[in-house]
Amino acid sequence: MALLAAFVVPFTALRFGVVGLGEILVLTSLIFILNLNRGSLQISDPVFPLVQFWVAYIIVIVFGFAFNLFVLGYNSGTLSGAAFDISSYLIILAAVLLLGDERIYHGDSPHVFFRELFSLWAIAYSLLYIISLFTPQVLGFPLKYYNNFSPLVENVHQAAMVTAAMPFIMWHLASMGRVAFRLFCVISGGLFMIMALQSGSTKALVAVFVGSVVSASLLAFGVLMRRSSVLLRVAAIICVGVLGASLLVANADYIYPMAVQFFQNNDGSSAREGLYTIGFNHALDSIIFGYGPGPHISYDLGGEFSDAHNTALTIILQGGILAIVISIVAAMAVIRRTASSAFLVGALSSISMYLIGGDILRRLPIWIIVVGVLYLSRECRNTARLANGIRSIGGPVRNGIGRR
Repeated sequence: MALLAAFVVPFTALRFGVVGLGEILVLTSLIFILNLNRGSLQISDPVFPLVQFWVAYIIVIVFGFAFNLFVLGYNSGTLSGAAFDISSYLIILAAVLLLGDERIYHGDSPHVFFRELFSLWAIAYSLLYIISLFTPQVLGFPLKYYNNFSPLVENVHQAAMVTAAMPFIMWHLASMGRVAFRLFCVISGGLFMIMALQSGSTKALVAVFVGSVVSASLLAFGVLMRRSSVLLRVAAIICVGVLGASLLVANADYIYPMAVQFFQNNDGSSAREGLYTIGFNHALDSIIFGYGPGPHISYDLGGEFSDAHNTALTIILQGGILAIVISIVAAMAVIRRTASSAFLVGALSSISMYLIGGDILRRLPIWIIVVGVLYLSRECRNTARLANGIRSIGGPVRNGIGRR
């Protein structure tokens, strides 16, 4: 049931209101697991930072809502907007709790579950992409937004942020399994990249580019450092970091105007610039506690409030500095657990582009991907430790146990 729930979650056109089939299956599965285990959960170490983040974040924004209501006279946001956001966050927390309990995998390693899930996504998206070459819809559901690939979603970015991250997931999976499976992963990763680029989303283009650069850089760095001592690796990392920071500072006068120009060229009618300016100034008025869940940018004269379309700005508007601190701690914990794989870091780098140009807080598929990345990273570390242990005992292994 959990696999079916995670499989259908990205296709938001199948939803009705705040929930759809995937969300219903997530909640049903969690209730079933809690009932089966007498109300207890055993959250695995890789996923624990996400659970901590969501529990802490929800508590902080509820406090921000109370501050907004009782101290500020609820001068920001609407009750319906707050209810929609808090419902979405609770469903995401339920999904993270469900997928974080290793007992749902029935004795199998969680990485097997996510390898199957991501493979099913690859098959489904590939089939939908092929169908979209001949028709813009299937069974009445959209496959395109105008001429851009956007399968079974209500918003093009709901698909683009998934397809932009999935190439790196599939290329990571290409390092394991039989030859046929590896070939499938390589090809489907390439197809995902094509899908992302054909989504018409500038953020997807930037996400694919950044993910590719990060993955390629880490792969090259890993090859160079593979036979080096730990001290040399640490020294090399420090040198690369210092060199990178020095280059950014030295070329800031060139990079900053170029980045601003790129943003302005892709910001139709300066809408995002206006949103971000108004939103940031509004955030300063309740910088400690924020205003609680829901949209908080008053962008027109009709009294309507708009989403920030920027995850970092959304976090500070909803929970203030406290929420920002919680988010940074969680992000550092996730990065630390993912550093074992170049492609998985590339996937997170791709997702991070939506932190500054989109809103991933309510995007359940993204959080499922992050959970999968954490489990796959643990498996990668365990495999590396086993290989190092075998080499240290008996030298290089060429046959038998050394190969699958």
